[in-house]
Amino acid sequence: MKYQSRIIILFLVPMLTFLSCRRDLVEDESRLDEHTERISEIMALGFKREAIVDCGEDYYLVDECYLVPKKGDMYNRDKTSSAEGSKSIGSGKKGQLHTDERVYHNHIKMYIDNSMPTTGVDNWRNAIAASIGHINGVQNINLLIELTNNPADADITVSSDNGVLANNVLASASFPLPNGKPGNIINVNLDYNGNQTLNEGQKIHTFVHEIGHTLGLHHTNGSMYWPGHNLVPNTPQVDGNSVMNGGTAGHAWIGFSGYDIVALNYLFPGVTISGPGYICSSGTFNIPNAVRVELAGQTQTATIAKTGTNTYVLSRTGQNRGPVTINAFDWAGRVKSMTTNVAYASDPKYMLIPATLGQNYMNSGGGYHVSIDNSIPVTSCNWVVTGGNVVSGQGTNYMALQVNPNYGPGDQTITITANFSTPCDVSPNVISKTFIVRPAGTGGPGTPEDPI
Repeated sequence: MKYQSRIIILFLVPMLTFLSCRRDLVEDESRLDEHTERISEIMALGFKREAIVDCGEDYYLVDECYLVPKKGDMYNRDKTSSAEGSKSIGSGKKGQLHTDERVYHNHIKMYIDNSMPTTGVDNWRNAIAASIGHINGVQNINLLIELTNNPADADITVSSDNGVLANNVLASASFPLPNGKPGNIINVNLDYNGNQTLNEGQKIHTFVHEIGHTLGLHHTNGSMYWPGHNLVPNTPQVDGNSVMNGGTAGHAWIGFSGYDIVALNYLFPGVTISGPGYICSSGTFNIPNAVRVELAGQTQTATIAKTGTNTYVLSRTGQNRGPVTINAFDWAGRVKSMTTNVAYASDPKYMLIPATLGQNYMNSGGGYHVSIDNSIPVTSCNWVVTGGNVVSGQGTNYMALQVNPNYGPGDQTITITANFSTPCDVSPNVISKTFIVRPAGTGGPGTPEDPI
């Protein structure tokens, strides 16, 4: 859309047509009654009849700002471009607004043609690269914009306006196309405001704004009641810091507002992973918006394969077990990860005593925590302690025990038995382990305790 001191919405016509129309307003007014139905539709938006001027065979000029086609879709929303400014068609609720057409092309290539200088004050190339970097840097969006040197590969072409834009119009951009691609044109007025010199911050603000239009963002301070202006969920009615506010030509770049980021997240949702926290032999994971999905170097434990648009199946390899991390990448190379556990019914099970791991000793009267080392959840567990007592955790895989005190001279023993089940087991598992109990205060390998 076009940056200037007021919004001008152009429907399928170039700016030169608009300018010549404005010069001929008076002599065209006699033709107002030819399309009374369309005039009534425009007046229903709140405009007075005298504000609707005939502009020849195809268009009306409304309120000296908006060109509306006489035939077909009044808004021609698929092929509209607009200029930034201080007023918009219609009135009412404002906020983060997006077009009807959504961009589903997540890898966008942009070409800067030879009409854009490479040196001097009219060189926008560094600002364009910086603007692309700011958008690519937004977290949790699945979007990558890259510059290309091949115009045939370009989704968006950046050009000088070649004198078409009015003096007070800084830049223009087209809206998304019906085929899911972004608007394909951004024009820059290199003679803006009598050849005003713009610094890099002003250029970046302008260009981020124009890219936003090609991605489907309207002016934040526009009206959601104008057809094709749809409110982004969870955004407020007013966002004074939004880079997409109209009427901000010449403003310096200060970054995206929080709700700008909400809007980009809504239009280009990032990669997510959902699925089971463990698998016995295989499991299905939902991973939308990913460009690439792979395991983090654990192919000896499992493999992963795409089976649908967003579905992937993780399958156990042989009789291996253990944690497996799934990495899903977006277009910008950002990674979303999820770790799951791979197990099966014949997995060996282990009993862990954290403070005495690798030792076979406990202290008389000492307190310890005992757990089942298993790669999948324990659904039930019955603990039996001979030579001590279960303090807490009966029925779970994590139990606290107290060793019986007041043992006599010499070493004694304590036996801990767990009878438990898991979702991958056909029958219950039994693990039993015996420890030597030494009198309290005698030192030795069993001295460290795990307070309970």
